[in-house]
Amino acid sequence: MSMKAALEQLGYGPCHHLLEPTCQITRLRKSAAILEMPGGKKRQQALKRLLEGYEAYLDSPSSACVDDLLALYPEAKVILTTRKDGQSWLESYASVFQPLTSLSFRVAGFWVPGAYNCARMVAGWNRVYEERLPGIQVPSADLHESHSAHIRTIVPPGSLLEFPVGSGWKPFCNFLSQPIPQQGFPRQNERNYLLNINRLTYVCGLLIWGIIILLGPNLITKVLQNEFLVVTCTIQTMLFLVMLFSHRLYATATIRASVVFAIAVLLYRSFVNGAIVSFTGNGVTNAVLFSCLCIQLLRAADILLLDPYPDPPSDIIEAFNALWNMREVGTPRQIAHLPKSNYAPKPGYGPSRPRFFLRSGMALIISYLVLEVITTMKRSAADGSKVPSILAQARARIMGVCAFWFVLTLYLSLIYSTIATSQVLFFMSEPGDWPPLYGPLAEAWSVRRFWGIRWHQTSRKTFGSHARQLLKYSGISPDSFIGRYASLTVVFAMSGALHWVADRILRVPWAESGSMPFFLLQALAVLVEDCITATNRRFALAQSDTLKRIIGYAWVVAFLIFSTPLWMAPTGRYVRHGVDVMIPFRILPFVSKVACVWN
Repeated sequence: MSMKAALEQLGYGPCHHLLEPTCQITRLRKSAAILEMPGGKKRQQALKRLLEGYEAYLDSPSSACVDDLLALYPEAKVILTTRKDGQSWLESYASVFQPLTSLSFRVAGFWVPGAYNCARMVAGWNRVYEERLPGIQVPSADLHESHSAHIRTIVPPGSLLEFPVGSGWKPFCNFLSQPIPQQGFPRQNERNYLLNINRLTYVCGLLIWGIIILLGPNLITKVLQNEFLVVTCTIQTMLFLVMLFSHRLYATATIRASVVFAIAVLLYRSFVNGAIVSFTGNGVTNAVLFSCLCIQLLRAADILLLDPYPDPPSDIIEAFNALWNMREVGTPRQIAHLPKSNYAPKPGYGPSRPRFFLRSGMALIISYLVLEVITTMKRSAADGSKVPSILAQARARIMGVCAFWFVLTLYLSLIYSTIATSQVLFFMSEPGDWPPLYGPLAEAWSVRRFWGIRWHQTSRKTFGSHARQLLKYSGISPDSFIGRYASLTVVFAMSGALHWVADRILRVPWAESGSMPFFLLQALAVLVEDCITATNRRFALAQSDTLKRIIGYAWVVAFLIFSTPLWMAPTGRYVRHGVDVMIPFRILPFVSKVACVWN
């Protein structure tokens, strides 16, 4: 911590340290996973993703991965802090870090955010040195000297400063070619802070275990009373376990495929026997939950069976994130047009949680309140004695389509904000893992760009992988001219099939559902657009970018007004007003009562 403060005082920042700006719990998990990896390209790429945006690296995992960091940044300077002897280092290490690997700490702190991954990280740090320095006991006083000797061997001449603790500014600034500050060298003692964190972990952990023991049996009883809730919990558990152990030698492709098939059977049976319909009385909630499970199943099949270079998760939280991070944010397979946040913190300074919670919380509250107002609005009864004019029919169609997309956008934003807020709140992911759901509306000047940039794209990667695999089985190259449009058609067909099932859960008859025609029509529209674009490029019919965008916007709006009722109208006829709602409970009556009491 003293070194971090000194470097940042000289202008080298931000500096990566797991205790600053706050105890970065999600980074602890990623750091532990890095130390568990074998050395080489994979660990180097993981380090590069973890440390992106930082100018100086301290603390774990950097201290144990100097070899990998020098491979990534061969011209970097290295500062090796040393003590008067190895025994003083060992005493410091033994008082703070060695207790973290004990069984009592792992059990007591299992539910405390970051505690279990602290233990993993220390164990991983020990394992790295056991492999690197065979014959040296880890930890021991000899390890301090052996580590220093190793650093002297691998760092190029002129790039290493050996800095005895307490040496002050002079050797430090001379090495970095910086003027010596007037203030004294920072001195920060992190040992007492860490010891207090360890004590607090035991207290919080035992408290949580007590709550689980008291409330757990009652919760399990309630879960067992609902068939589909049991199916859901079973599926989630199977998915997490197969993801977590997918890299084990005994988890062969046959076993992984068998688990995926078993989950598919469970989903199919719950749909056929009506268990999903009886989950809640709300058809919208049932349809959304079943759709999420289907997408998770397809995503697990993509990762476990189709990905030629799988990156298995290192713990249960990473397995959870791998299934829910459908846009694969922060991974090598991240979607191409990921929306950028205007509220992103400066790179390297870690998560700006207050700003994220403000943005996500406002989106959640606004979406919820607007949906509640829409839900409570009474439908106007149609006057069957009058035949509406063509103008009135057109106006009603336009208003209905606009309302449909507005409500759908708000509902998906509500779900996304709820998941994002809970994930970050419980330290399962970072704010940077949850960029905005939608892209800029200004980019939607073609149907292709509407679905590829503006819309949420949470299923695009998963559906695309399965589409490409299906084409390979059929002998069509996904990269050929025919293959590209065939793949596009399959992706929209998969989306149509998913929404078709959701319609059926909402009690829409198979024959009346318009989901499949609607989504297949989108693929046709993209094909037509590409033909028009190629013709325009060939004959130079419209050269002005402004004119092309104006025409594009008009085309997208007209096409959606034409095609949306195919999907919207059947659903609207069978959704039960006041029953199949998008919100679980009402807030406005409660707010009104509170306001009356306050007045």
